[in-house]
Amino acid sequence: MVILENMKKILACCVAAAAALCFAAGVSAQNRSINFAPEDITAEEMFAQAKAQGKIIFMDCFTSWCGPCKMMARDVFTTDRVADFFNENFYCVKFDMEKGEGLKFNKKYGVSAYPTFLFIDPNNQLLVHTMVGARQPDEFIAGAKEALNPELSMEKAREAYENGEKTAEDVSNYLTVLSKAHLSGLMNEISVMYLAGKSKEELARSENWAILARGVYDIYSEPMQMVFKNRDFFVQTLGEKDVVRKTSSVLSIAAREFTHSKAVGPDEAFDAEGFAKMKEFLENCGEPAAAAYLLQMKATLANQTDDSGTILDCLYEDLQNDVVGEMNRPFFRASNVARLTRIQEEGALRDRARAYFEDAFALATDDLDRANVLRMKGIILQAWGYQEESDAVMEESMFWAKKNAEARGR
Repeated sequence: MVILENMKKILACCVAAAAALCFAAGVSAQNRSINFAPEDITAEEMFAQAKAQGKIIFMDCFTSWCGPCKMMARDVFTTDRVADFFNENFYCVKFDMEKGEGLKFNKKYGVSAYPTFLFIDPNNQLLVHTMVGARQPDEFIAGAKEALNPELSMEKAREAYENGEKTAEDVSNYLTVLSKAHLSGLMNEISVMYLAGKSKEELARSENWAILARGVYDIYSEPMQMVFKNRDFFVQTLGEKDVVRKTSSVLSIAAREFTHSKAVGPDEAFDAEGFAKMKEFLENCGEPAAAAYLLQMKATLANQTDDSGTILDCLYEDLQNDVVGEMNRPFFRASNVARLTRIQEEGALRDRARAYFEDAFALATDDLDRANVLRMKGIILQAWGYQEESDAVMEESMFWAKKNAEARGR
């Protein structure tokens, strides 16, 4: 476990270093910084103080693990021209979206990527503008200026939508604005509201399906349940490609919480009730992709109870039956290998884990796959305390990695 934590730290450092290099050219020496309100400020205090100052709220939405968030705080917020512009024009706050008040804002404004920068009218608590992702100083200022332009504000788009007839065209235009701001939660809300009560025939109309395909993310919403329960009708009407693209997308979003739990658990935030609901849905939805998610969820549940035997069962089931697919296999294998580091004693479980790697190597389809299997084996051997054996396996992994590179002309 210690080894895995060290690997995570090394990876985080590498990501942060790479991000810093990308921004080095755009960042100059500085003395000043954006003046943020205390991080323990309440929502009520924030809105009241911003309203009293007559300023739009600038909210930095970050997480503790987000490398680009840290880079923005270190290299962009501390650039003189950025600091001066934001301090003059905005009431500035920052919240960790996974803690305290940040959790409320995350849900309220549908933040789904980090960093996200929200610009909020304190008078009505509505979004004026949103930016997503790290920016260089001048680009960051240019984006913020849009929040000060009433004609470009999200409020303007909202008013146009609210004052319109809410036709399919009105909804589609509003979704375009929300999509640019990555406000998937609000997109889902608007789309589900518009599509509510429509029959399967109405949902299959081109203008309505376009809204469903673009804006609905909630697998349990009325429109998506209509699609899943009448899958054959939608496939015959719209074609299998479009229907599968949408059903696969929402399945992936819904199952992610239960397939991407912490590698080495248990996860204290594990939602047992939501897990059971998702499992029942997958077992009855008839989607071809369901089997892959169910297997990943089976491993996740075993992780919660420290059931290494079942985790090995899941690894073998995928190895023998190609359940999760080539794209998802590297993560599936890596996360479950991390879980196997908890096998503390010599015996049948460790022997079976060793056998898994031997079988996986024998079934590897190319040199890169062989290198990855051996690398995983080396990691687990090191975690178990077999350093010399791990070193030998890692050396063999490098051999296959070099062969792969040579074959690709690198």
